[in-house]
Amino acid sequence: MQVQLIQHTTDIPAAVHALYESSFPATERRPWHLQTILAATGSLQLASVNVQHQFGGMVSWWLLPGFVFIEHIAVRETLRGQGIGAAVIQLLQQQYRLLVLESEHEHQSPFAKRRIGFYQKLGFTIFPYPYLQPPYTKDAMFVPMHLLHSGSDNSEAGFRHVKEMVYRKVYGVKGSEGITGE
Repeated sequence: MQVQLIQHTTDIPAAVHALYESSFPATERRPWHLQTILAATGSLQLASVNVQHQFGGMVSWWLLPGFVFIEHIAVRETLRGQGIGAAVIQLLQQQYRLLVLESEHEHQSPFAKRRIGFYQKLGFTIFPYPYLQPPYTKDAMFVPMHLLHSGSDNSEAGFRHVKEMVYRKVYGVKGSEGITGE
């Protein structure tokens, strides 16, 4: 099966937008108009996933100091379970040395345990430190999540660097002072 990433800065296909909106609850995504602005400026890398030359999914990631943060990955529902998500992660692993992503805690959804196992099979490890995903909107709350990585060690210093960069660059949060639950 041929899987290919097609990056977009403008003229983002409607199918990417529709899959983004349907695959992630509002608390786990930023408003689409902001997503398109970030893609247009090059801050956010946004790609459609083509499978055998047909739209099969979407992925977005950030090039941060020392690592790449995968923010969203989704495969069309009719194509799930065919190894497409794994192929996308492997394409990114071939291109970038250190990848980081967030995932729900095992008890947060019926699919969270499976999703974590999926990432672990691809070489990801959970950082053993508490992590809260910042909200995408001002009226939302921080959400307890796992922060996973591939290609790094589990040091607290490494975790703190990753967390600080994700908070600042992806979510616009200046440091984590005053954030409870960590």
